[in-house]
Amino acid sequence: MSEVEELKERIAQLESELHTQAVRANAAIAAAQDRVYLLDRWHIDLDAVMASRAGRRTFDVLRWAYSLPSGTRSVGRAANIAASRWYRATKAKREPAPGADAWSGQVADLRREWQPGPIAAAPVTDRLYAALSNEDLAELEPRLKPGDAALWATAEGVERRRLALAFACHYGLDAAVKRASLTTAAPPATVHAPRRGPLVAGGSFDDADLVAEALLSSGVDLDQAGHVLELGSSSGSVTRALVAAFPKIRWHACDPDEAAIAWASGHLRGAEFAVAPERPPLNLPDGAFDGAFGLRFWSRVTPEHAIEWLEELRRLLKPGGLLVVTTAGNAAIAYAALNQTRPRTQLREIRDELFKRGYWFAIESRAAEGGNGQPAYSATSFLSAEWLLEELTPGWELVLFRPGAARLSEDLHVLRRR
Repeated sequence: MSEVEELKERIAQLESELHTQAVRANAAIAAAQDRVYLLDRWHIDLDAVMASRAGRRTFDVLRWAYSLPSGTRSVGRAANIAASRWYRATKAKREPAPGADAWSGQVADLRREWQPGPIAAAPVTDRLYAALSNEDLAELEPRLKPGDAALWATAEGVERRRLALAFACHYGLDAAVKRASLTTAAPPATVHAPRRGPLVAGGSFDDADLVAEALLSSGVDLDQAGHVLELGSSSGSVTRALVAAFPKIRWHACDPDEAAIAWASGHLRGAEFAVAPERPPLNLPDGAFDGAFGLRFWSRVTPEHAIEWLEELRRLLKPGGLLVVTTAGNAAIAYAALNQTRPRTQLREIRDELFKRGYWFAIESRAAEGGNGQPAYSATSFLSAEWLLEELTPGWELVLFRPGAARLSEDLHVLRRR
């Protein structure tokens, strides 16, 4: 083998190792995001919990329970029940974690007195949960691993119903899954998925609720036949949940990630998946859809590309058709400050740019080469509502606006095509 061939082989080996590491990192990040999201939705200050003696002891017990062989997991379940009782007893009396006051003072100018709340209804979750029985829940609980059992024991209301659906898929309650028209299929680590793990098995029910509630609140009857498109679907986690809840709609989804679309096409029924280009147009006729949606898609493209895609969706929608989008704005800045997910100096820069120009965009990481149709970079875009509306009107009419409605961070807009 020549020196050039050896070098090429070594490069190929390094690229393969880099891909493997990236897949593992993405899976770890997705799992962490799932846990952080639920902690935030339930207003659990994990720093404060772990700063307390009871919190540290509970954590040690749960970690020990994880190490038990399967035959002794009943002890772990008992620990989870104890953890649940402790959580409920201390829920209203949490003290700030060490250093929390200092951080709060440093980002005081980024905080808002007004706080977004969760969406008013959960039409997808409620409809699918109605297919489950008390016997299904009784069968599910003994199967839960300690960490999942702890979440299950403390969850209430819609969060508990979402967990029931996700855990039924993750733990293989085949009869319940079939009655709810769900599927246990999950994309492998080599295929992109926005979130992974037992909390989102079977689909992203919270995001599906957001879309369905937005459309229903805007006068759409999802039990009538029609065509709805998702832009930026990845491997179909949102669309699959919508298909299960509202099968009369003809659901369509597209994404530039060829591997994600190929997996969705081969594993998810009831929707049509297609590869989309990085830039419009899509290979679809004018006025083909009654509705469309894109969640967090607009936070990953430049403002110029955002306008191009909005113009393309206006072409694809029938007159009067509705578009549901989420964008990162002031609520996302406040959320990032509260959860310390971005440096405060950067958050102030974003806030100032929204005030001056109406948007902020940055390429935050680059890869040597894009793969599976994905761009060779990771980008973030913040858009102010006034900038977006100035660009959209009069071709679009604003029907509904809910700041921070998408996972307590991104703003929700429902637009009607004129």
